[in-house]
Amino acid sequence: MAKFFIVQSREPFTDNQANSDYELIHNLVLARHEVKVLLIQNGVLPARRGGMARKFDMICNAKLSLFADEFSLRQREIALEDLKPGVLTAGVDTVISAMLAGYKVIWH
Repeated sequence: MAKFFIVQSREPFTDNQANSDYELIHNLVLARHEVKVLLIQNGVLPARRGGMARKFDMICNAKLSLFADEFSLRQREIALEDLKPGVLTAGVDTVISAMLAGYKVIWH
């Protein structure tokens, strides 16, 4: 079992590649890899409650750790209580921690 840390900056509303990214994340979880995802920049947009992004919601319900970057949330005026269930907050420094812990880091 490998450990993956994926930084997701794309959002599915204007960037079709984001849906492929979500499928990759979902498939890694199905293959029983340890997966952590950090949403940054516009990647935090589908994490809002009421956001309609079917493939993003698929990973929200998967067995993984899902984080939204605090700075990106503030820049987009998304309050913590407006996040979908299961989405936690973290800083970009978690990428460095993941690298030091031996995670394979993928940045989209």
